[in-house]
Amino acid sequence: MLRYAIDFLESIPEEICTHAGVDIYLTFTKVSTNQELYDYYIKFSDSFRVLTATEFMFLNKLFIQRWKAII
Repeated sequence: MLRYAIDFLESIPEEICTHAGVDIYLTFTKVSTNQELYDYYIKFSDSFRVLTATEFMFLNKLFIQRWKAII
C-alpha cells in the first residue's frame, strides 16, 4: 500500500504543489469529452486565486493541449 501511495505522489508533476493544484490536476486527468473539458475549465477558472502562478500556467497549458486534441 505504501508503494501505491509513493507511485501516486511521484505521478504528480513537480509544478503542482498545493492541495487545490493536485485536486484540479486529478480532475484534468479524467477529462475525455468536450463536456468534461468544459466542466474542468469552470473548476480551473474558479480556483485561480488559490493556485500558484506556476500551477496556473502549467494547468492552463495542459488545458490548451487537451482542448486542441478533443476539438
